[in-house]
Parts: sequence; structure tokens; C-alpha cells
Amino acid sequence: MRRSFVRWLFAWSLLTAPALAQSFDEPEPNTTPPDPAPPPVRKKPAPAAPQEQPAPEEKKAPAAPAPAPAEKKPAAPAPAEKKPPAEPAPAPRAQKPPPEAPPAAKPAPAPVAKPAPAPKPAPAPKPAPAPPPPPAPVAAPTPAAPPPSPGEAALAEVAAYQAELDQLEADLPNNAGRAEAVCQQRPSSVVRDNYPGEQARRFLCLAHVSFALERADDAKARLDVAEKAALILYDDTLKARIQLLRGQLIETDLRADEPCGTALGLSQLRAFEAEWTRERVNAASAAYRAVIDSRAEPWATQALTKLAKLSAWAYESAVARPPSSFRGLTVPSPFALPNTEPLPAPGPLSRKGSWAREINSLFRVAATRAHALGDAALQEDIRKAHEAFRAEDEPVFGALQRPTAIPTGAIRARRGGFERFEAGRWRTVDKTEAWAVLGPDQKAAFLTSTGAWSFIALAQSGTAPPDELMLKILADPKDARFDAALAVVARTPKETHFDPLLAAWGKLRAGKPWQRDEYLSRFSSAEDAVYGREERVLGALSAIVTKERTLAAKLTYANHLPLDERAYIASELADHRLSYRLQELLGSGDDITSAIALYGLYKTAGKRNAWMLRQYSRGRTGCVARHLRALDDRRRN
Repeated sequence: MRRSFVRWLFAWSLLTAPALAQSFDEPEPNTTPPDPAPPPVRKKPAPAAPQEQPAPEEKKAPAAPAPAPAEKKPAAPAPAEKKPPAEPAPAPRAQKPPPEAPPAAKPAPAPVAKPAPAPKPAPAPKPAPAPPPPPAPVAAPTPAAPPPSPGEAALAEVAAYQAELDQLEADLPNNAGRAEAVCQQRPSSVVRDNYPGEQARRFLCLAHVSFALERADDAKARLDVAEKAALILYDDTLKARIQLLRGQLIETDLRADEPCGTALGLSQLRAFEAEWTRERVNAASAAYRAVIDSRAEPWATQALTKLAKLSAWAYESAVARPPSSFRGLTVPSPFALPNTEPLPAPGPLSRKGSWAREINSLFRVAATRAHALGDAALQEDIRKAHEAFRAEDEPVFGALQRPTAIPTGAIRARRGGFERFEAGRWRTVDKTEAWAVLGPDQKAAFLTSTGAWSFIALAQSGTAPPDELMLKILADPKDARFDAALAVVARTPKETHFDPLLAAWGKLRAGKPWQRDEYLSRFSSAEDAVYGREERVLGALSAIVTKERTLAAKLTYANHLPLDERAYIASELADHRLSYRLQELLGSGDDITSAIALYGLYKTAGKRNAWMLRQYSRGRTGCVARHLRALDDRRRN
């Protein structure tokens, strides 16, 4: 019974559950009128989804039609009293299953219990702390340097630019290319605005580069620009450096210049070279003294050192060293020299004179200043130069060695009277005593041991020797009276002496081989100029053609003499009738002959032949042309 009641109750619940659920779901009817519906809002159509390719469909059974939705019915009236059902009601229609509820959230995993930490060991007892060190003294904090002002930054940039140029000049000529590139480039606008001497400093640097590369003309042009730019400045140091380089340029040109006119014996060019050398020495000295007066160190000390060296060089050139050639100089007759003892230099020109004392003083002052600057290299340079100057021997003049001794009893004319050589010295005698020695017969006097001296004494006293005897003596260079005859010819030249002298030259040169630059070996010493046979024959021929100009053209074609000697004699005459012959000698191909002929053409015609001076630049011919151009510029100015 009990089991049947339970089964019935279970079946009843199954039958009445859907109806009860639908009744609970239906809302209660709303009796209020509805609000008017708003106008429909047009929505943009959604973009069509990309269509997929339909997969091949499988044949399936037709699906059953979906059940029609149940219409809502009005609410049912209140149920009547419940009566026990007599019989079960029919089954209601199948309803749509309720929507599935979302899946329940997964339960959170149970937290994993951490293992209990292991018990910490008991801490070891700490040692007693050491007493703290005494506090170090704390310096007062240094205040931060304020940033440099714009003016200070500009001055620092200018100083860096100047230091760069100084370093480039100190490294010359190793970095000449880089130095020239840097000096040619203009610096930044900051340097140009804050450094008034920027242009002068740059061109001074360029002049140093040209000077190191031995481009003298380029260096002078750049230095002129720097000097002109520095005229309006108040920078004495920059002006001193410009003057120092100016002195170096002049001194370098002076030392490198060869006095070719002096070496060749060209009289007019020799005088110009001596004057030109003196002017350049004075110009370089003035430039160095300007630097010394500025007191701009270390350039003032360098200028003082260079001034001392230049003065020592000038002293050696003018006093200690003899000229390179005595050709063209007036030398005394070998019979007019009083004795053969050397003559010391005059007081002002000796090593103990005022000029030498001034040079020694310059060296000492320069050494003192270099020591004050601490420049060891400069001190050593000054010491060596001073020792070299003091090591030179005392200059001596007139140290001539006579080839033959003066015979005792020789007579010579002296100052309107006569002198006789006895006991190694000349003694003045009256005319009667001298005439007794000479004798009334001149031929007898010529044959004695003192014949040569008697011969020259008679010539000097106004008594002319006979021409027959002169021609005989000149024809034989071995005659003891040949030197006396040459002295007579030099004193009283005649046309009749020309051919015998040419023949005598041939006899003197017989058997001697020709040597290159033999022209320069003649007249190279005072002994050769006074006592040399060849030199005295050339002097006698020059005296003859100077007096008898008709013989000059004949001399230039005489094959007895070398071309250079013929060119020299013709050039010193400066006769326009020899211009064509000098042009021929100019094209001879010999350097010395061409140089002498060029000098002769300029001396003869002057301005008309000045165009020739620009066609030669090499060898001795180029040197003579360069010096003649300088002489011509001086004449024009």
C-alpha cells in the first residue's frame, strides 16, 4: 500500500510539473495603456561576412518541423476547490525545453600547505665592536668654478690658435705642407673678431713656411703683407717677430750670394758687390737691433745672437780673409816694395781693435741672456760661435814672398831721388853717388848684378831705355832684366812692345797643359799679382791696348791668349767698337768667357744691352747677370 502511494505521487508530479512551471512563468496582465512607440532607428547594415565555400553536404534525413509556438492565453480564473482526481488527465503538449544554464564555475583548487620553516640556529655571539676611528678632517667644500664668460672663452680660443701656429712653425720644415694649409685657411669668426693681428700672424706663418722651403722671393712677398698688416697694431711682439724673420732673410741671401764679379776680377762689378754687401749687412743688423730694442723674449736674445754671428762673418770677410782674386786691383811694382817683412793689420782692424772688441761684447751679452732664459741649446750655439771667432789668427797684410833676393848695392828711384840697398835695408843716396853706381854707360850698368835694378831706376828717374834693348829683353823671358822690362812697359807702354809680349806669353806657356778654370788660378794671391810672370805680362798687354785702342781688336783675335783673357781685356776697355766681338765671345760656350763678355756688353752699351741680362740664370753667367740687374735697378732708381 505504501509502495503504491509513492508510485502514484511520483506519477502525479510528473504530470503536473509542466503546467505549474508555465503558470509561474506567465506575467500578470498590465492594465495601463502602453506608451507610443518611438520611430524606428535605421541601422547600418552589418558588413557581410566572408562567404565560405560550402562543404559537400551529406544526405540527411529531413528534419522534423519545429513545433509552433504556443499562443498566450488569458489568465485562468481562480481554481475551484480541489477535488480528488478521478482519473489522470491527458498529457499536455510538448513544450520547448528551457535554456541550458551556464556551466558552473570550477571550484578553486585547494591551497597547498607550505611546509613549516626549519628552526633557525641560535645566532653566535657578536664580538665587541672596535672603537670608531677619529673623524678625518673634512675640507671645506670647494665652490664650483663659475662658467667662463663669452669674453674669456673667446680669448682662450685665440690663445689656442696662436699656440697652434707657434707649434707648426717650430716643427718646420718637417710639416711644411700641413703648416701652409693651416696658415692659408682663415680661422673662426670668434678668432677674427677678437684677434686684430690675425691676418699679420697668418702671413708671418706663411713666410716662415716659404723660408723653410728656401723660396726666398715668396717669403719676402708674404712678409711684406704681414708687415703692412701689422702697421696699425700695438702688438710689439708680433712686430719684433716680423723684423727677426726679415733679418734672417737678408742674412741668408747675403751668405748664399757668391761675389762672382770679385772672383772674375770685373772692376765695376767688384765695386758694386762690395757696396751691396755692406748695405745688406747694415739692413740685417738694423732688423736685429729693432728686435733687441723691443725686449720681446726669447726673440730679442735670438736676434742678439744672430747679430753677433753676422758681425763676426763681416769681420772675417773684410779683414781676416784675403780677396778671392787680385785681378784688376792696383798692385805696386815689385821694385817699389820697401822690404819683404809682413805688415800687421792696422789697429782698428786687428783682433785687439775696437771692431773685434765690439763683437766679443755681443757674444758675451748674448750668452748672459740665454742663460737667464734657461735655453741650453742656445747657450751652446753661442759658445761655439764665440770660440770659432777667437780661434782665428791675427790678420796680416803685405806678407809677400819675393822670388829673388835684392842684391846688395842695388839702386832705385824713390821720391824724386835715389836709394841704395845695403845691409838689408834701403838707404837714401844723392844723385852723384847713384849715378856713379849706374855709370855713364847704360849698357855696362845693365850687365852688372844690379842691372835689373839699375834698369828700373833709370826708367823711374825719367831716362828711357833704348827700344832695341827693350825688345831684346822682352823677347827672352829668362833674362834677369825681364821683370824690370815689364815694369818699364807698364809704366811707359808703346805699340812696339805688343808683338814681343805676345811672343813672350807663348814661351812662358810652352809645355804647360791647359787646365780647367785656369783663369781663376791667376791673380789668386798677392804674390802672383806682384811677382807672377804670366800675370805681369797680361798687365803689360792691358796697358798697351788701353793706350793704343787700335790694337784691341787684334788682341781679341790673337790665338796666343786664351778666350777668357781676351774677353777680360776687351771688356775692361768698354769700347763700343768691340761690341760685335764681345757678342761672339758671349756665344763661345765657355761659362767664364760668356760671363765676362756679358759684363763687357753691359759696361759698353748699358741700357741697350740690359735685355740680355734676363736670358741667363745658371752658372757664373747667371750670377753676373743677376748682379748686373741689381746694379741696373739701383741706377734706374
